[in-house]
Amino acid sequence: GLDPSPDALEHRRRERVEEIDRLLHRGSERLLELQCERDDLLCAPNPLYNYTKAGDPSTNRTFGDVRTTREFNFPSPELVDEYIGELVSNGRLVSLNHTDLWLSRSDTGMDDDEIVGDDLLTPSADARKLYENLDELEPGMNRNGNKNKGGGGSWLLRTGFGRNGGSLGEKLGETIEIGAYKGVCSSVMMVLARMLSGLHGVNILSYSDIRTYIEQDPDLPPVDKKHGPLLGGDKNNYAQEAIKTAIQKGAKKKRKTKNGSSHRSSSRRHGHDLSDDAFIQRDAVVETLISHCQISAPLLKLFPLDWQRAMVGNIITLTTAIISDFADGLQVQMLGHALTVSFKPITEADMIQHIGAGGFRQNHRRTRPDEFEAAVLATAQDLSESLSFLDGWLEWFERKVGGGVLRSQIGNLIARVVLTLVDEVLSGARLDLWSSQANGPRLVPVLEYRTSSIEEQLNE
Repeated sequence: GLDPSPDALEHRRRERVEEIDRLLHRGSERLLELQCERDDLLCAPNPLYNYTKAGDPSTNRTFGDVRTTREFNFPSPELVDEYIGELVSNGRLVSLNHTDLWLSRSDTGMDDDEIVGDDLLTPSADARKLYENLDELEPGMNRNGNKNKGGGGSWLLRTGFGRNGGSLGEKLGETIEIGAYKGVCSSVMMVLARMLSGLHGVNILSYSDIRTYIEQDPDLPPVDKKHGPLLGGDKNNYAQEAIKTAIQKGAKKKRKTKNGSSHRSSSRRHGHDLSDDAFIQRDAVVETLISHCQISAPLLKLFPLDWQRAMVGNIITLTTAIISDFADGLQVQMLGHALTVSFKPITEADMIQHIGAGGFRQNHRRTRPDEFEAAVLATAQDLSESLSFLDGWLEWFERKVGGGVLRSQIGNLIARVVLTLVDEVLSGARLDLWSSQANGPRLVPVLEYRTSSIEEQLNE
């Protein structure tokens, strides 16, 4: 018979949960195959996907030994480049001045070797530093107790290429900046576009389906019935062209009126001008993410702390701009009303109102640091194996460092930042079901960590 002890029951429960997860994963893969086949049979492809057919004897033989697969095809590299260029030209995103950032030196009295530290080539640094003296930190103060002081970075990266060639750190920083902007922009756009693509194929009352098209926009050229939409271009990319136009329109609406050139240097170290629409929590958000980035990727210590702050600040600016422009492009009309989405900085009035409504809840990442760190470590191990972009332009650096250090640190960085952001979003979310009008319930979302399964996986 089965062992009735509590430990045995708990072990069987965990095994059953893992088995259900595997079944759900296989079921989702099978569901995707059926969706692809259904779109093909109905001649109703999702406009944001590329469909391909390949011979497969294991498929349904009713229509031949052909399997239809699809791959998400948004955004295109051209759209990403053009959108980033639009933000820079409008002054919403200010490129980093790598020369000035590398000239900044630490006032802490430590030399460069001490600043870089001994954990440079480890998969991650000591995460316990994130949870030490949280209540004693003042705004603008780092976790070493030094207010507004930047580390010096590596002396090796300060080595120059001749008199006017710039330092190695400047060249590497420029490459990292461009790559980070493109990677973040592409990832955020892809996630948001996937949300809308999920509408395609939804069944309504058994006999009706939702199908997404690209509607003719006044800014687009007329459709030619013989040659297809977007005459003179690639008719297979009409979805990307239409969404690109919509995003560009959103960016142009936010163009700021400035005196003089829009390329003047920023008044802030975070790579963004301090204007009326700058959110008051910028410094707190930057310092929080900087702490997690430094713990996850000790290689960042090769760069000055001012450079790190400016880089993280610009990534935050880019991400919020993408989400804001996406929200501006959404509108649903129903019963003579319009539903719109707004994404804007939190103001002091919003914070006061949030406190009065009891909106602030405990942050599970801070209250359960051991479980959070275990989840980060397990997730990072899975992510590190799938970082295909390291096979390209960072492959040389990965070989020089050796031991998969760069891959491990980037995987840890992605896992930590994503889980941190999800936990922050959930802990600050308010989901009321007519609570103030009719004493309805309030849904409370939290991020749960499967610590028992994680510990078993790490101990194997």
